Amino acid sequence: MQQLLEQRRDPASCKSLTGSVRTSLGCTDFVLINYPGEYGHNIRRQLLQFGAALFRNFTIAPQVTLVAGKDPMDRQRALFMEMEQKPPEVEPRGFRHREQIVSEEDEAALVAGLEKLSLKPFEFHGYLGNRRVVNFGLKYDFSRQSVQRADDMPSFLNDLLNRAASFAGREKGAFRQVGVNEYHPGAGIGWHKDKPQFGIIVGVSLLAPATLRFRRTQGENWIRASHTLQPRSIYILAGEARTDWEHSIPPLNALRYSITFRTLAGAQDMAHPLG
Repeated sequence: MQQLLEQRRDPASCKSLTGSVRTSLGCTDFVLINYPGEYGHNIRRQLLQFGAALFRNFTIAPQVTLVAGKDPMDRQRALFMEMEQKPPEVEPRGFRHREQIVSEEDEAALVAGLEKLSLKPFEFHGYLGNRRVVNFGLKYDFSRQSVQRADDMPSFLNDLLNRAASFAGREKGAFRQVGVNEYHPGAGIGWHKDKPQFGIIVGVSLLAPATLRFRRTQGENWIRASHTLQPRSIYILAGEARTDWEHSIPPLNALRYSITFRTLAGAQDMAHPLG
């Protein structure tokens, strides 16, 4: 395929080639791919890969056609053309994010406190996950499928709780549960919604950045979105982002901590406020 594209520099290449691939890259603006099925898909994928390095403008029409400009300059723009043509992602309603909720000094102090906690591998019906967790105030017991009491929140998280409540526009006392997740390199969390016993979710991300991915069904398809959680940033999941969208975090390349504050759904009153 790379040789096919390189032939654009030779005027003799302005003719039909082997099989159903026709090209006159040095003379016209079109490359027509007639191969059906997976083989045609592979050809189009290779054209997309190599064409980006050769042409200023190009696009893949559904199934068969690649349109390429003859000007070999401005290749940088071509590398991003496919991305530009994708429909814009829909940000879930009820999701909000802010960077720099704490300083680097605050982050270091928080991490020092988190490292002293009794974190244990996440357990789900007898299986151990690749992240370590600890919960305070309340915890969800998967074996009983219910919310249970947990130890009191350590005092070094009080200031962060105040910031989380302020960001969410809620009273500090509305938050009844906090979960700490430790993600070592290679650890992530799969697609899920938090348990319906909990209400809004406010999360603080420390150390390594992470990609928070969203998805929801639309007919037989998925609508997807994603957002980068920078170190020392905060986010909230409320409304549709909380109830209609699943979220996940792919495996990370470096150590990350997540501190997640939760309210209770409805009129439940199962524990004292966290702080």
